[in-house]
Amino acid sequence: MPRRNATKSNRWVKVLIWTLAVLFVLGAVGCIVAQALLNQYLRSAKFREDIEQRSGINLRAKIEIAPVRFEGSQFFCDSFRAQGADEASFSELRVDAIRGELNLPSILKVIFGSREFKVHNVEVQKLALDFYRDRIPVALLPRGEYAHSEAIESLTIRDVTVGWPGGGIKGAVVRATNVDGGWKIEGSGGRLTQLGFPAFQLTTARLMFKRPSLFVQDAHFTHDGGEINVSGEINSRENADLLLNLRDVNITPMLPEDWRARLHGRLGGEVRLKMPLKDGTPKPPSASGRLELRNGMLEALPVLAKIAEFTKTDNFRRIPLHTLSADFRYDATGLHVSNLILESKQLIVLRGGFTVKNETVDGTFDVGITPGPLQFLPGSQEKVFNTAGAGYVWTKMRISGPVGALKEDLTPRLVAAATAVAVEKVQNTATEAVGTAVDTAKKAADLILSPLFGN
Repeated sequence: MPRRNATKSNRWVKVLIWTLAVLFVLGAVGCIVAQALLNQYLRSAKFREDIEQRSGINLRAKIEIAPVRFEGSQFFCDSFRAQGADEASFSELRVDAIRGELNLPSILKVIFGSREFKVHNVEVQKLALDFYRDRIPVALLPRGEYAHSEAIESLTIRDVTVGWPGGGIKGAVVRATNVDGGWKIEGSGGRLTQLGFPAFQLTTARLMFKRPSLFVQDAHFTHDGGEINVSGEINSRENADLLLNLRDVNITPMLPEDWRARLHGRLGGEVRLKMPLKDGTPKPPSASGRLELRNGMLEALPVLAKIAEFTKTDNFRRIPLHTLSADFRYDATGLHVSNLILESKQLIVLRGGFTVKNETVDGTFDVGITPGPLQFLPGSQEKVFNTAGAGYVWTKMRISGPVGALKEDLTPRLVAAATAVAVEKVQNTATEAVGTAVDTAKKAADLILSPLFGN
């Protein structure tokens, strides 16, 4: 009996071993066949067309993908191009030198025809994204045709360039991770350029993208010892709403060429920038906030040398701007500046506001001047600067006219005052003396006001 049971047991063991061997061989053959079929499919034009169609639907763009090469689970693609359609939030996207990895579960999903698969650790050498080119007319399937999924789990881009009207970012490194249906994005390096501003270096950036919004948690830029911190939201279907905090930004590179040797200082303050994006195309922005110039200096103006010579006051050769601050708002109605304070202590101070609309300026100011220089303007303190306070004598002044050819009402009043004083003194008997006094007063008024209004 024991021998018979042992024989039966050995038969079962042999059967099990042979069964496992056959299953292993069949499995190996199946994997080889499946891998061959998968490779054939992944290298086919059908696979590339499918990816182009899916990408086009999600991006609302016309897509062109270079042939995809596979080495085991690794894949390589030389280029990816997307041209934004009318519905897209961008104009053109170009991606070069793409490398990634498909894991085994993803391969099996592709084998069994699933459209939902994951790609790990995608690396891109270069990405360029433009917002300023024209969109193209192209018919696209509705978004609902394919179920949306984030197929990439993590992404590293070595060189990112983003362009928009008047500026862009170039040379940044970006790392992105798929988190809860969105993207956690970190960036560093690169240069930010914008028309009218110097180039800023991108130090760090932390962002979160969840369709349709890009949330800028913090982006830090530096230039010449100054810095700008940016936060806010960019909604591709609505608008961009950003808050900029400026600290010690050098104002000189932002000035016209002929003013860069004349005005110096460090700009600080807060600016809120809004830009409509409802149809995917940036519109003229609106901005508001408060700015302040610190350590300001006005110099190298020929007129300042003349003022110093005329008034025998060397302090006019280089005017320190101890205070220069203002609130502002810029929108479709023009530029509105309020609470403007410009002061060079113990010399001159301006307080007030102005608007610029259709290249025309209109503003009202309180002007304070220390009494010393006014001794060269006959009648100025008696008839014009006749209110004293805070170490200055004060008067009202209005400016108006086209930009570049402003007119102010202070000089005519100073001339009239000088005329009246001269007439009173000579009692209409010395016409030549009156004319000389009036001409002297006008020249003095022009010289003092020129640095402020370009007269």
